[in-house]
Amino acid sequence: MTLVRKLQAAATNAFEIRIKDDILAELFNWPFLVLDSKWSTKFAVFLTVYCVFETLACALVYSTLDVNMMGTYAIVIARFATTFCSFFSFFTKRKQYFEIINENFPHFWPLQSLGKSTFNRIKMRASSVKFYSFLNVVVMLIGAVILISFTQDESEVYLSVKIYKDYVNKWTTGFVMFFYVSFIYIGLVVAAISFVLTYTAFHLIFQCFLLNQKLKQINDSIVENEQKQAKFDEKYQSFIYKELISCVKLHQRLIFFGKRINHLVYAPLLVYIFGGIVVGVALIYYLKSSVQHIFTSLILLLIALINSTTFVINGQMLENEAENIYISLTNLPWYSLNVQNRRVVYVMLMQSQKIIHMSASGLVSLNYQLTIVFFRCIYTGMTFLVNVGL
Repeated sequence: MTLVRKLQAAATNAFEIRIKDDILAELFNWPFLVLDSKWSTKFAVFLTVYCVFETLACALVYSTLDVNMMGTYAIVIARFATTFCSFFSFFTKRKQYFEIINENFPHFWPLQSLGKSTFNRIKMRASSVKFYSFLNVVVMLIGAVILISFTQDESEVYLSVKIYKDYVNKWTTGFVMFFYVSFIYIGLVVAAISFVLTYTAFHLIFQCFLLNQKLKQINDSIVENEQKQAKFDEKYQSFIYKELISCVKLHQRLIFFGKRINHLVYAPLLVYIFGGIVVGVALIYYLKSSVQHIFTSLILLLIALINSTTFVINGQMLENEAENIYISLTNLPWYSLNVQNRRVVYVMLMQSQKIIHMSASGLVSLNYQLTIVFFRCIYTGMTFLVNVGL
């Protein structure tokens, strides 16, 4: 309990301003327990250097080996890429992440601002998000254990183990144990990166949801007062004007916030695309057809699917909520608004045509289409290897 309180205090001090009654606080606190303490930071730097050195050593030794062994050791490349990109995205983007939060969170609406019914719907979604995120951690640890399970013919799967056995001799056991332990930490790091991304993305999703609900309330209010000639009531039109202006300000903030997030998405998305494709092709095409390897391959593919869904579902839900804002604006009875309010609605309509989405440098968006592209790349890679006869 004391550790949890210290963790929450450290996480709170990291932000100048936090959202009141943050229902996703666990998604922010847990990654900093894994990555932001002194010992974990030193170990992360050491592990990153170790993976870089290991990859270079493997490349030098590989140059003396049979070329046909390339695919068998493709996991080493994916492992290095995953480690380097994950550590890079967290440790180098940490200050930028804090700046984004401190700059934008004060302008967000409280999650309870539109009543209990709306807040309860947000809580239900938040509970599902937290469950799925912690499931992702369990899945990552299972994946790490599965990768360690190659005990009988590990030299044929991991190039590093082969090098240790051929060149290190009596120190082989120690190096191999450290090599295996690093899998578990890498799994935790990748899961922590997805936690940070999910925490930021879903606060953006919740704000889009609140904005959408606010527009629906304005719509219902206008319809109810339409029979009372509300169009000619200056006080009522002034009230609608203030509500619309608050919606415009929040929408502009969300657009700005979404653009800033995209800079943080690039490295994790690179991990997902590159590492996933390499591991997918290696597992499906190169590993032996024994029962153990088939079972391991299926488990790892399932883990990759769950992990990828964590990224994809964030982007897809954000796009859906952004599109709902545009739909709510088009449903507003503009004919019951005065000229001033019509102009405000028109400005917001123009802004909402640019859907808020999460993408890597505007090239690849995080949505369901990314999963299709992912499996298409795996199929293309396997087809290429079959054609060249590897």
